Amino acid sequence: MNRFKCPHCLQEVQIEDNMAGQAMTCPHCSKQFVTPALNDIPMAQVNGMSAPPPSPKSLGMATASMILGIISFIGVPFCGLAALITGIISTSKISNSHGLFVGKGQAITGIIFGCWSILRIPIMLGILLPVWSAAREKARVFSCTSNLKQINLAAVMYASDNDDYLPVSMKSIQQYLGDDTVLKCPNDGNIESENYVFLPLETKKLNEITTPSETPIVICTHHIKVIIVAFADGHVETWPKWKTPKP
Repeated sequence: MNRFKCPHCLQEVQIEDNMAGQAMTCPHCSKQFVTPALNDIPMAQVNGMSAPPPSPKSLGMATASMILGIISFIGVPFCGLAALITGIISTSKISNSHGLFVGKGQAITGIIFGCWSILRIPIMLGILLPVWSAAREKARVFSCTSNLKQINLAAVMYASDNDDYLPVSMKSIQQYLGDDTVLKCPNDGNIESENYVFLPLETKKLNEITTPSETPIVICTHHIKVIIVAFADGHVETWPKWKTPKP
């Protein structure tokens, strides 16, 4: 008769010599296991003495959870979900191992770092989205300014071919533009509408404008916070939305 501890519940189990190395069911926890061969049973158990319990082992999944949590905390927040899942599984396994596995502290560390990293994602998005939107709007304002400079140049060319008379609509200068997309503001989704408008002037001739650097002739109002104004001398300015150009 030999005695050893069940690997599941760690309760002492007695087996006959002929059962060594065979599958059996633990009478305490009703779980199946394979009994050790006779040569593998410690002498203390063969002699009827209780063997010391096996040394607990560190659960590798708990260590992995902690490492993933640290990586997610340092700068890879998308590892946080993996750290959280492996940490929860590791904690459950360690709790149900009856002392066979250790490392719950590592698993909890992975859970904490994983939760923090997951919560950090919407915070980062909340910070980055406005910055990205502002950068996109700035790029569109730059593109619109470039369009207005080309429209201004086309208006001057039109005037030189038409006895200095300024155009009254965008259709009048299409032949002076190499690409019709210049007439479309990047901030306006309606490609059928005229995005840029010639302002009505007191004089219809370019050579009769006495202060061209102060006389706006074309505007764009499709931006969120600014309007873009092109002047008779060819330069373009960006004004706040509340400021209205006066021809």
